[in-house]
Amino acid sequence: TSPPPLIALLRAGARTTAAAHVAWASLVPLGSLCVDATAGLGGDTVELARLAGPGGAVISIDTDAAALEATAAAVDAERRRGVALAPVTAVSGCHSRLDAILAEHGGGRAPALVSFNLGFLPGEANAPRREATATQPATTVAALRAAAVALAPGGAISVASYVGHNGGETEAEAAAAALGALPAGEWTVVEARLLNRPSAPRLTLAWRKG
Repeated sequence: TSPPPLIALLRAGARTTAAAHVAWASLVPLGSLCVDATAGLGGDTVELARLAGPGGAVISIDTDAAALEATAAAVDAERRRGVALAPVTAVSGCHSRLDAILAEHGGGRAPALVSFNLGFLPGEANAPRREATATQPATTVAALRAAAVALAPGGAISVASYVGHNGGETEAEAAAAALGALPAGEWTVVEARLLNRPSAPRLTLAWRKG
Protein backbone atom coordinates (compact mmCIF):
# COMPACT_ATOMS: atom_id res chain seq x y z
CA THR A 1 0.00 0.00 0.00
CA SER A 2 1.05 3.59 -0.54
CA PRO A 3 2.36 5.49 2.50
CA PRO A 4 0.28 8.34 3.97
CA PRO A 5 0.88 11.65 2.13
CA LEU A 6 2.90 13.22 4.95
CA ILE A 7 5.21 10.18 5.11
CA ALA A 8 5.59 10.27 1.33
CA LEU A 9 6.57 13.94 1.56
CA LEU A 10 9.14 13.17 4.25
CA ARG A 11 10.62 10.38 2.15
CA ALA A 12 10.84 12.68 -0.86
CA GLY A 13 13.20 14.88 1.15
CA ALA A 14 15.18 17.30 -0.99
CA ARG A 15 13.60 15.93 -4.16
CA THR A 16 11.16 18.81 -4.17
CA THR A 17 9.57 17.89 -7.48
CA ALA A 18 8.77 14.42 -6.16
CA ALA A 19 7.28 15.96 -3.02
CA ALA A 20 5.16 18.30 -5.14
CA HIS A 21 3.88 15.39 -7.22
CA VAL A 22 2.79 13.59 -4.04
CA ALA A 23 0.73 16.63 -3.06
CA TRP A 24 -0.75 17.09 -6.53
CA ALA A 25 -2.23 13.59 -6.47
CA SER A 26 -4.76 14.85 -3.91
CA LEU A 27 -5.36 18.17 -5.62
CA VAL A 28 -5.88 17.42 -9.33
CA PRO A 29 -9.22 15.82 -10.22
CA LEU A 30 -9.58 13.79 -13.39
CA GLY A 31 -10.78 15.95 -16.26
CA SER A 32 -9.42 19.19 -14.83
CA LEU A 33 -7.43 22.00 -16.42
CA CYS A 34 -3.88 22.45 -15.09
CA VAL A 35 -1.10 24.90 -15.90
CA ASP A 36 2.64 24.29 -15.81
CA ALA A 37 3.88 27.87 -15.66
CA THR A 38 7.54 26.82 -16.08
CA ALA A 39 7.76 23.91 -18.52
CA GLY A 40 11.49 23.24 -18.06
CA LEU A 41 12.35 19.67 -19.05
CA GLY A 42 8.71 18.59 -19.01
CA GLY A 43 8.52 16.47 -15.88
CA ASP A 44 5.82 18.57 -14.25
CA THR A 45 3.82 18.87 -17.46
CA VAL A 46 3.84 15.09 -17.84
CA GLU A 47 2.71 14.55 -14.24
CA LEU A 48 -0.10 17.10 -14.52
CA ALA A 49 -1.24 15.53 -17.80
CA ARG A 50 -1.23 12.09 -16.18
CA LEU A 51 -3.27 13.27 -13.20
CA ALA A 52 -5.78 15.25 -15.28
CA GLY A 53 -6.22 12.33 -17.68
CA PRO A 54 -7.47 12.28 -21.25
CA GLY A 55 -10.57 14.27 -20.33
CA GLY A 56 -8.50 17.10 -18.88
CA ALA A 57 -6.12 19.64 -20.35
CA VAL A 58 -2.68 21.08 -19.56
CA ILE A 59 -1.19 24.39 -20.63
CA SER A 60 2.61 24.33 -20.54
CA ILE A 61 4.38 27.71 -20.60
CA ASP A 62 8.01 28.71 -21.05
CA THR A 63 10.01 31.54 -22.57
CA ASP A 64 12.72 29.15 -23.75
CA ALA A 65 12.26 27.23 -27.00
CA ALA A 66 14.61 24.49 -25.77
CA ALA A 67 12.39 23.96 -22.73
CA LEU A 68 9.27 23.62 -24.87
CA GLU A 69 11.07 21.16 -27.17
CA ALA A 70 12.20 19.09 -24.17
CA THR A 71 8.68 19.12 -22.76
CA ALA A 72 7.14 18.00 -26.06
CA ALA A 73 9.66 15.15 -26.21
CA ALA A 74 8.86 14.12 -22.62
CA VAL A 75 5.12 14.09 -23.34
CA ASP A 76 5.61 12.11 -26.56
CA ALA A 77 7.79 9.57 -24.73
CA GLU A 78 5.07 8.98 -22.13
CA ARG A 79 2.41 8.57 -24.80
CA ARG A 80 4.58 5.99 -26.60
CA ARG A 81 4.77 4.07 -23.33
CA GLY A 82 0.99 3.90 -23.37
CA VAL A 83 0.37 6.37 -20.54
CA ALA A 84 -3.02 8.08 -20.82
CA LEU A 85 -2.39 11.83 -20.74
CA ALA A 86 -4.42 14.99 -21.06
CA PRO A 87 -3.91 17.04 -24.22
CA VAL A 88 -1.03 19.48 -23.74
CA THR A 89 -0.95 22.97 -25.22
CA ALA A 90 2.55 24.48 -25.38
CA VAL A 91 2.73 28.26 -25.07
CA SER A 92 5.87 30.27 -25.80
CA GLY A 93 5.81 33.29 -23.52
CA CYS A 94 6.26 34.65 -20.03
CA HIS A 95 4.15 33.26 -17.22
CA SER A 96 3.47 36.83 -16.09
CA ARG A 97 0.94 36.84 -18.96
CA LEU A 98 -0.98 33.99 -17.36
CA ASP A 99 -4.32 35.78 -17.45
CA ALA A 100 -4.06 36.38 -21.20
CA ILE A 101 -2.78 32.84 -21.82
CA LEU A 102 -5.73 31.35 -19.94
CA ALA A 103 -8.14 33.59 -21.82
CA GLU A 104 -6.74 32.29 -25.13
CA HIS A 105 -6.12 28.65 -24.31
CA GLY A 106 -8.15 27.79 -21.21
CA GLY A 107 -11.48 27.24 -22.90
CA GLY A 108 -13.26 29.30 -20.28
CA ARG A 109 -12.25 26.88 -17.50
CA ALA A 110 -10.59 27.75 -14.19
CA PRO A 111 -7.42 25.74 -13.48
CA ALA A 112 -7.36 23.20 -10.66
CA LEU A 113 -3.62 23.59 -10.23
CA VAL A 114 -0.94 26.02 -11.39
CA SER A 115 2.64 24.84 -10.84
CA PHE A 116 5.89 26.79 -10.79
CA ASN A 117 9.39 25.31 -10.74
CA LEU A 118 11.57 28.36 -10.25
CA GLY A 119 15.16 28.76 -11.37
CA PHE A 120 16.76 27.82 -14.68
CA LEU A 121 16.71 24.99 -17.21
CA PRO A 122 18.91 22.25 -15.69
CA GLY A 123 21.64 20.33 -17.43
CA GLU A 124 25.22 21.10 -18.41
CA ALA A 125 24.23 21.80 -22.00
CA ASN A 126 22.03 24.65 -20.78
CA ALA A 127 24.60 26.14 -18.38
CA PRO A 128 25.73 28.97 -20.72
CA ARG A 129 22.13 30.22 -20.91
CA ARG A 130 21.22 29.95 -17.24
CA GLU A 131 21.26 33.66 -16.51
CA ALA A 132 19.23 34.48 -19.61
CA THR A 133 16.60 31.80 -19.01
CA ALA A 134 16.26 31.96 -15.21
CA THR A 135 12.92 32.98 -13.75
CA GLN A 136 12.81 36.44 -12.17
CA PRO A 137 11.08 37.70 -9.00
CA ALA A 138 8.99 40.41 -10.68
CA THR A 139 7.49 38.19 -13.38
CA THR A 140 7.06 35.28 -10.98
CA VAL A 141 5.13 37.41 -8.50
CA ALA A 142 2.94 38.77 -11.31
CA ALA A 143 2.22 35.20 -12.43
CA LEU A 144 1.42 34.07 -8.88
CA ARG A 145 -1.05 36.90 -8.46
CA ALA A 146 -2.70 36.06 -11.78
CA ALA A 147 -2.89 32.39 -10.75
CA ALA A 148 -4.57 33.32 -7.48
CA VAL A 149 -7.27 35.23 -9.36
CA ALA A 150 -7.82 32.51 -11.98
CA LEU A 151 -7.73 29.41 -9.78
CA ALA A 152 -10.85 27.30 -9.27
CA PRO A 153 -12.24 26.94 -5.72
CA GLY A 154 -10.52 23.96 -4.16
CA GLY A 155 -7.56 24.44 -6.49
CA ALA A 156 -3.93 25.04 -5.60
CA ILE A 157 -0.76 26.87 -6.56
CA SER A 158 2.46 24.88 -6.22
CA VAL A 159 5.87 26.55 -6.13
CA ALA A 160 9.22 24.76 -6.03
CA SER A 161 11.92 27.31 -5.20
CA TYR A 162 15.63 26.63 -5.65
CA VAL A 163 17.71 28.82 -3.34
CA GLY A 164 21.23 27.54 -4.02
CA HIS A 165 21.93 29.69 -7.09
CA ASN A 166 22.49 33.41 -7.54
CA GLY A 167 19.17 35.21 -7.05
CA GLY A 168 17.34 32.07 -5.98
CA GLU A 169 16.88 33.09 -2.36
CA THR A 170 15.51 36.49 -3.39
CA GLU A 171 12.99 34.94 -5.75
CA ALA A 172 11.96 32.31 -3.19
CA GLU A 173 11.31 34.97 -0.58
CA ALA A 174 9.35 37.11 -3.06
CA ALA A 175 7.16 34.14 -4.02
CA ALA A 176 6.60 33.20 -0.38
CA ALA A 177 5.66 36.78 0.47
CA ALA A 178 3.17 36.98 -2.41
CA LEU A 179 1.45 33.75 -1.40
CA GLY A 180 1.71 34.54 2.30
CA ALA A 181 -0.26 37.73 1.69
CA LEU A 182 -3.32 35.81 0.46
CA PRO A 183 -6.28 36.20 2.87
CA ALA A 184 -6.38 33.44 5.49
CA GLY A 185 -10.15 33.22 5.29
CA GLU A 186 -9.94 32.09 1.68
CA TRP A 187 -6.56 30.39 1.45
CA THR A 188 -4.31 27.95 3.30
CA VAL A 189 -0.63 28.47 2.49
CA VAL A 190 2.09 26.10 3.69
CA GLU A 191 5.83 25.88 3.08
CA ALA A 192 7.97 22.75 3.37
CA ARG A 193 11.70 23.14 3.76
CA LEU A 194 14.52 21.00 5.14
CA LEU A 195 15.77 22.83 8.23
CA ASN A 196 18.91 20.70 8.37
CA ARG A 197 19.67 21.47 4.69
CA PRO A 198 19.20 25.23 4.30
CA SER A 199 20.26 25.31 0.64
CA ALA A 200 17.79 22.58 -0.37
CA PRO A 201 14.79 23.57 -2.52
CA ARG A 202 11.56 24.65 -0.84
CA LEU A 203 8.00 23.70 -1.66
CA THR A 204 5.17 26.17 -1.13
CA LEU A 205 1.54 25.18 -1.61
CA ALA A 206 -1.38 27.61 -1.59
CA TRP A 207 -4.82 25.98 -1.47
CA ARG A 208 -7.90 28.00 -2.32
CA LYS A 209 -10.70 26.95 0.01
CA GLY A 210 -13.63 25.46 -1.84
